[in-house]
Amino acid sequence: MSSHCFTWLHLTDLHAGMDESEWLWPGVEEELLLDLGRMHERVGHIDAVFFTGDLTRMGTEEEFKRFDAVWGVVRSDLERLGSKPVFIAVPGNHDLVRPAKGSAVLDGLGQWTSNAELRRRFWREDNGDYRKVLTSAQTCTNSVNTAFSASSVNRAGPSSLSRSYGGYAPGPP
Repeated sequence: MSSHCFTWLHLTDLHAGMDESEWLWPGVEEELLLDLGRMHERVGHIDAVFFTGDLTRMGTEEEFKRFDAVWGVVRSDLERLGSKPVFIAVPGNHDLVRPAKGSAVLDGLGQWTSNAELRRRFWREDNGDYRKVLTSAQTCTNSVNTAFSASSVNRAGPSSLSRSYGGYAPGPP
């Protein structure tokens, strides 16, 4: 029987694209990589990296490219240390493309708790306007993930996350 335990690293709320991140990241990167080295010495091989919530600030394609660059640095360092972890991301509210303010559909969704007819239409009309506005909020994450899925990330297998969030989730190679 193997004595190897499942080891994982949890990262969260990078908010890539924040104005402050450009000048803060070099110092944070250095400390993060030092911490990864110390952690790796202590626990050994890392099996998975979970990145939960708010990879980006506003969910733009440029911000996802920034996130990809940061993840590339972390992944490369983990590989240098001897780990090839599976990468699993759970997007947060900042990772969605926001509908334009003043949208009638968005205003309607603001009545979610008080309007039973709106809720009924939302759940019954697969291609209704309310569903479309929420689906379009994932536009950038879906297009960016197509490029990310071609990268060297290890994948664990299909999941509902890989379907809704594209390449920043485990999925088939």
